[in-house]
Amino acid sequence: MAKKNKLDESSITNRLRKLSELIKKHNVHYHQDDRPKITDAEYDSLVKENNDLEKLYPHLILKDSPNNQIGARALKKFVKITHRTPMLSLANAFNQKDIIDFNDRIKKFINLKKNILLQIITVLFLFLIVQSVFAHGMSEAEKQTILQGGNLQYLKIGATHMLTGYDHLLFVFGIVFFLTTFMDVVKYITAFTIGHSITLITATLMGVTVNYFLIDAVIALSVCYIGYENIGGFRKFFEKSLNLIWAVFIFGLIHGLGLSTRLQQLPLGEEGIVLRILSFNLGIELGQIAALCLMVALLYKWRHTQSFLQISAVSNNGLIYAGVFLFLMQMHGYSHSVDPDEFAFPEDNHIHAHEKMVTLAPSTPLPGSKYRTLPENDPPKLFPNDL
Repeated sequence: MAKKNKLDESSITNRLRKLSELIKKHNVHYHQDDRPKITDAEYDSLVKENNDLEKLYPHLILKDSPNNQIGARALKKFVKITHRTPMLSLANAFNQKDIIDFNDRIKKFINLKKNILLQIITVLFLFLIVQSVFAHGMSEAEKQTILQGGNLQYLKIGATHMLTGYDHLLFVFGIVFFLTTFMDVVKYITAFTIGHSITLITATLMGVTVNYFLIDAVIALSVCYIGYENIGGFRKFFEKSLNLIWAVFIFGLIHGLGLSTRLQQLPLGEEGIVLRILSFNLGIELGQIAALCLMVALLYKWRHTQSFLQISAVSNNGLIYAGVFLFLMQMHGYSHSVDPDEFAFPEDNHIHAHEKMVTLAPSTPLPGSKYRTLPENDPPKLFPNDL
């Protein structure tokens, strides 16, 4: 009997060696040569047989077992990339029961009812943020400070402006959400920084302005874009998405134009204008770095918890919802500035507190608006017919 077991173990060891050689050979064909000789199903069957034998006879596991290595050295022509979305391993299914069990495990893991509740909470939270801040406006106190102060005041206001610019912060949050290495964060944020710095500086020096409701609406769409990219929406419906580095750079140009349009609401003067613009831009970058450090630290901590995978989809859907809210609010504001007389609501029942639409000075109407100026002692009103 002992002799028979010895013979059985000998044959099992030989089979494990044979399986190891076959799996290694086909790994080379698949990964190095890019010319697989067998189907995926056949390869998976070899791996399954090897795993089953090792599970039954753990004392016979070979030192060079296929389970002690992953694949084979890739072709030199392949370029290494870092996946923004974690590429998680999946088990193989060999029959209908395996598929049903896999589906049940996924449902249990994501806790669907809890996920929906979290999504509702996230949407409500983002709605409150959007309601409280109409993108990134500047208060009257900031305007007076920048008029009276030097370059350091421009720097300070630039930093404050970025830290309260929820559209910019949401976009940056979306960029770094799935980035796992320091160099990837530097690469993508640098692309965004170069983009918004180019248009912020050049548009301000050249006096190029656009209706800030429209530019903020486009910025809101950039938030929708990054959220949709993060949940794999473009790859799902269009097979592939835009090169993300270029997309971030292009949206950076748009964000910079929005920043420039806001900055040009302030009298910059003729002398020292370049230093004022650069100081404001530097403040923007310092504010962005401060917010970025907090985001990366929180994401790093969160990424090592089980809840990250459960809530990541909710968070990025929340970005899309926030972008839609911001877009609708900006287009709502634009409809007032272009044609307020045709607005569909009765004026008596249509109450707003759009501080951003109030004129900057008694004799200076907003760009692109038809509002008449108000007497200094009268409270600001929104519609021309209210005057």
